[in-house]
Amino acid sequence: MIKQLGCWCGICVLFMAGTSMARPAMAGPKKGVDHFYLGGSVGSAQINESDDIADFDFDTDGLGYKIFAGYNLGLGSGFDFAVEGSYVDFGRNTSSGAAYQDVECTAWDLFGVGKLDLGPIELFGKIGGFWWSGEIDAAEDVLNEFGDNLVYGAGAQIKMDSLAIRLEYERFDIDIANVDFVSLGASIGF
Repeated sequence: MIKQLGCWCGICVLFMAGTSMARPAMAGPKKGVDHFYLGGSVGSAQINESDDIADFDFDTDGLGYKIFAGYNLGLGSGFDFAVEGSYVDFGRNTSSGAAYQDVECTAWDLFGVGKLDLGPIELFGKIGGFWWSGEIDAAEDVLNEFGDNLVYGAGAQIKMDSLAIRLEYERFDIDIANVDFVSLGASIGF
């Protein structure tokens, strides 16, 4: 997985370098684009975990948040590409019943983001890698796990000058569970 992630990051860097070098040959950077942006989101982190051997299912929602930053390349009219990174805290997810479990998980991620500009509304899709750590408290055992995996997502945002309000879905495929994160947030560009 590390090699695949390194390959994707290399492709993103080559793409950014190529578009940066090609820009002087074009008409110049797109006017009115806020290249750097910072933001935050709050949402629902649904953790789904199952173990067929132990006949166990864990499916619960927690309140999570993320802080993100990115850079828009400003490629041209209608389409843009960005690089975005974030810190995500999926909150505390607790199950009740016969198989008590308490799960906490955080992640750092890096995305390549394709954006389609439709006026004040912008649609985006993203794919990248993330590095996660989690703690599982199951009855009398506490497990600390960590790893790196693939993440992808999609969303939409409404732009008002330098402010953007975004709604997005992200899927984090973690070794120990899958996390679906739906969030509402805001960003400011400069």
